[in-house]
Amino acid sequence: MDRRIFLTEPMGLKDMLLSIKLVDRVTFDRQQQTLFLNFEGLKLRNLQDMDSVRSCVEAACRSAGKKVPVIVNYDSFEIEEDILDQYAAMVQYLTERYYTHVSRYTTSAFLRMKLGEALNERGLAPHIFETRNEALHATRLNGFPGHPAC
Repeated sequence: MDRRIFLTEPMGLKDMLLSIKLVDRVTFDRQQQTLFLNFEGLKLRNLQDMDSVRSCVEAACRSAGKKVPVIVNYDSFEIEEDILDQYAAMVQYLTERYYTHVSRYTTSAFLRMKLGEALNERGLAPHIFETRNEALHATRLNGFPGHPAC
C-alpha cells in the first residue's frame, strides 16, 4: 500500500497520472529541422526541476548537431517566482548556444507578460505569441529550413 495515503499533504495523484515525462516533451523533428518543446502543464518548482529541463533540451540540441529553430508551448506552464530569473538565465544560455530562432506561445496573458519581462531583462527578444499557429508563422517568416517563408 502506498504510504502517501496516510500523510496529511496531498498525494499529487493528478500530477502523477497526468504528467508527461520530460524526455517526451522535447522533440527534434528532423524533417522540419525544428526542436519542439512541449512545456504544456509543466511545473517547475525548484532549481533541480529547471536543471532537468536544461539537461534534456541540451541533449536534444547536441544530437541535432547544429543550431536549430525552436518552438515552445507554454500553455498552463507554471514556474515558482523565486526561480524565474535563473530560468531566464538558462533560456539565455540555451538560446545563445543552440537556437537559431525561438518562438514561444501561451494563451496566458499573465505568463506572456512575466516571461517576456524576464527575457527582456536578459536582452532576449521574447517572441511570445498567443497561439501555436502564430509561433509557427513567425518561424516560417524567418525562413528556416523546413519552414518556407510565407
